[in-house]
Amino acid sequence: MFTIPQLKQYSQVLTDTVPAIKKWEIAVTVEELSQIVKDHKKTDNMLLLSLVPHHDVEGDQHDAQYRNVCGFFLLEKTDYKEGQEKYLEIFERTQQAAADLVARMREDKDSGGGIFCNFLSGLDESSISIDPIKMQDGCNGHYVAVNFKTRP
Repeated sequence: MFTIPQLKQYSQVLTDTVPAIKKWEIAVTVEELSQIVKDHKKTDNMLLLSLVPHHDVEGDQHDAQYRNVCGFFLLEKTDYKEGQEKYLEIFERTQQAAADLVARMREDKDSGGGIFCNFLSGLDESSISIDPIKMQDGCNGHYVAVNFKTRP
């Protein structure tokens, strides 16, 4: 199971890897997510908001695995008065940050070493999706969804 302490550690690693990210937070509920995003300041752009994973158990008693469903928001507080060009630039920056985040995950999977080899060895690359997020409590950006399997 991908634990909350591991999520905290990996959120810091991703923040250190992707230079555009200035701050990270973790949310458990939709209400928390909304409050964190509302409180986010433009001076702290870009925000990595990691969601506590959802876990499904697959397999039988002797071959059980957790399927960890994770999500990462890359968001910037938006001043809509700045115009369309500045608005689109937010999506350009967060799209690049999302690509960098996914590249780091794929590197960690392929490296087979380090403190994260245990969970990223089960990364299902076909599960990765990157979607634009619009008007999320005054922020815009991208959302990265990913699944990976781990042993209990």
